[in-house]
Amino acid sequence: MKDFLKAYCLMVYLDRHSLTDASIGARIRIAALVLQKTEDAIERHGVADWERILGIVHKEVRPLARYDLETDHIARKRAETHCEKQKEDCDA
Repeated sequence: MKDFLKAYCLMVYLDRHSLTDASIGARIRIAALVLQKTEDAIERHGVADWERILGIVHKEVRPLARYDLETDHIARKRAETHCEKQKEDCDA
């Protein structure tokens, strides 16, 4: 039941928050964060109150995931700028 609840929380989180623009590394980090927060919530509250666990996980993961996605976006922009600059330097 515990593994089912962890999978359910992950599926619901991914359904509610699209990660299509995120890198694969950011997606993996967010999925691991959801699973860890679900594990923590299950240890504190048990598996009987799954709606409460879902709410707790959403509340705890959302700000951390948002920060991770923002830093991922900034890093990708920097990488793109760096690659474009190197290409310009090679063309010159």
